[in-house]
Amino acid sequence: MPQARTIRILVYGAIAVLMVVGNLYAFWPFVVANRQLQAFCDGLPAGTRIEQVQALAAQRGYAVTLPVGGVARVDDPPSFGRRHCALQVDPQGRLVGRQAP
Repeated sequence: MPQARTIRILVYGAIAVLMVVGNLYAFWPFVVANRQLQAFCDGLPAGTRIEQVQALAAQRGYAVTLPVGGVARVDDPPSFGRRHCALQVDPQGRLVGRQAP
């Protein structure tokens, strides 16, 4: 009987490990995409014109909404609005900085 218990523990352990690895494999691209978007927003220097921000974002596949109330939003379209960052823009259309979340 101890052998059957050992085999059962090994099988359940292997199933648990496969489930964890499968979930990591499935969701890791979302984590990486979020980090890339945040790095893009953090890397934009102050004083950059909003048109330049739109051009740089388009190269990476991001969408930029025009500033409303001094805030422009950079979106990752495949995420359906879940991944984004907000940028503060002055009245002349230059980037001031990143808006706190």
